[in-house]
Amino acid sequence: MTLSRRAFTKLAAGSALAAPSLAAPFIARGADMPMLTISEPLHGIGYLPLYAAISNGYFEQQGFKVRVLLTESGAGHTNAVLSGDAFGFIGGPEHNAYAYLKGAQLRSVVNIVNRSNNYLVTVPGAKFDPNDMAGSLRGKTLATAGLFGSTLNSTARYLCVHAGLKLPQDVRLLETSQAGSLAALKAGQAQLSMANEPLLTEGVEGGIWSQPVWSGPQAFGDYAYTAINVPKETIDKKHDQVAGFVKGMVKGLQFVLSRPPELNGIIKKEFPTMSDKAVKATLDRYFADQLWSPDGKITEAAWDKAEAVVIAAGLLKQKVDYKNVIDPEFT
Repeated sequence: MTLSRRAFTKLAAGSALAAPSLAAPFIARGADMPMLTISEPLHGIGYLPLYAAISNGYFEQQGFKVRVLLTESGAGHTNAVLSGDAFGFIGGPEHNAYAYLKGAQLRSVVNIVNRSNNYLVTVPGAKFDPNDMAGSLRGKTLATAGLFGSTLNSTARYLCVHAGLKLPQDVRLLETSQAGSLAALKAGQAQLSMANEPLLTEGVEGGIWSQPVWSGPQAFGDYAYTAINVPKETIDKKHDQVAGFVKGMVKGLQFVLSRPPELNGIIKKEFPTMSDKAVKATLDRYFADQLWSPDGKITEAAWDKAEAVVIAAGLLKQKVDYKNVIDPEFT
């Protein structure tokens, strides 16, 4: 069942956001608190619940501090955890599946983005029938808005393969960045592109592409898109710390969903150069398409969808069981 924004707000409001009781057990404070590092592949509004949890002190209520480390180099955010340089990393559970097939044990413990944050756009005026994906894509050039291995790229490949099309015989993929995709459609080098905010609205307002002709959130529903992932060894040896982290993260999710007017201060701090227009477009899309989960849960069905995409894209060579990539006990 799809929840409205009002339902999200109602669910999120409540005791989870209340201040800790004065009678709570003593926990470490200030300089005595351990610092946990979360590695992120990019700095984006999608991770706002984590930034909100840090800003509001929700992790300190659990006895530790959290900092975010930007690691942009390919699988660097995953490797930071495998090497012990970070407590956890932000990424889709498919990264745990890749690691599992290589003998490593990682688990997603709490969800951040619970929808596929990917949209398909076309040049203005182009005919596109979402009920005839094969006919609409065949013979076209599709800008992926991300290099091989990225979720935008994987989704582009999935759409083609799922429609029964062959690459590159039936559809030519132009593998480029999001900004490169914008330029490609403007120059007539591609007729379609994957996109997400804030570039999606920029392209629409600039007349470069249409409003989405296909929506990942609508097509997939609950989808294991982005989560916090930690080594299984950390769960085994620092179980209470992982549980505390998840509690703080869920409070961050609930705060973002229930208090939109209070988000601007956190956003300005994290994204000082982002325009007000871009912020509004991104938040409007996130709320309208319910990209944030109110409880941090990752269901088996959500993993099945994400797994199908990366298998179709050629990134994951075989299926990996839910229990080997996700640990649901904390949510």
